[in-house]
Amino acid sequence: SLRMVEFRVRMTHPHKYLLHYLTSIRDWLQEEDWNLYPLPRTSWAILQDMYHDPFVISCDPSILALGVLQLTLEIYGVQLPFLNGMEADRPWFQTLNSMAAKDRVWDVMTRCMQVYNKEKEMLEPITVNIKRNNDKEAIVIE
Repeated sequence: SLRMVEFRVRMTHPHKYLLHYLTSIRDWLQEEDWNLYPLPRTSWAILQDMYHDPFVISCDPSILALGVLQLTLEIYGVQLPFLNGMEADRPWFQTLNSMAAKDRVWDVMTRCMQVYNKEKEMLEPITVNIKRNNDKEAIVIE
């Protein structure tokens, strides 16, 4: 409903930023590393999952894309060559966006993980028990 998106029907989506950033880091990585880790697929999936949270509307789309990409790099333990990590005074993502502060990127990463924690909390109460009854299996959802 329009109320959920605060009646904002026009917004800049973070996907175009993510595509630009992925293109940049593809050029920075060795080809075998790029092919070894599914960075584009994973970061795209995380970004899509972020649409379950209203944070997508309030967050700067370029910062959101950087946070998703940083989380993806950390998931696979990928370090970008010749560039500083998140802990450095000037992290790699400031090369792509000089306005990207570490705390804002960290907030995005935290929010991404919260989205998955919410999903887990919603699914945990549902238990599936398989009961055998006269050689028939019935799935009971409690």
